[in-house]
Amino acid sequence: MSSRSTAGFSLLELLVVLMLFGLGLFALLPTLTPQRSGSREGSLEHFIAEARREAVQQGTVQRLCFRFGSRDMIRGNATVRLESPLAAAALDGERVAGAGGCFCIYPSGLMDSVSLRLASGDIYRSQMLTGRLEAKDPSRRVAAPRTGQAF
Repeated sequence: MSSRSTAGFSLLELLVVLMLFGLGLFALLPTLTPQRSGSREGSLEHFIAEARREAVQQGTVQRLCFRFGSRDMIRGNATVRLESPLAAAALDGERVAGAGGCFCIYPSGLMDSVSLRLASGDIYRSQMLTGRLEAKDPSRRVAAPRTGQAF
């Protein structure tokens, strides 16, 4: 009769432990990776937030202008570079025609109703009560409101 020692782990036990360790690491990995902040410097959201802050602090109307096919949004001497060219826009529920347009942020902190669609498919819409710009997920189809919003 052979003598077996039970002091160690079997290969099967080691594989199960390694598999559980791998699953745990896989579950934690997304929380360990750095997240992109929605208000990082140089982004459209940060640019709008800065314009809103200046409008409220200085008591002036901040005018932001854009051109279709361009990646630049301009406010006075400041410019932000968009991720992709601007494809379409709607102001106050009406599609913007021509080469481009402008919208305003007011001293009260509110801004014109604006929707911007980039060539990449990303959509940004203003939030009426907060005066902030919100990025919409282009993969989720949202029914257009009855205000005649262009997209």
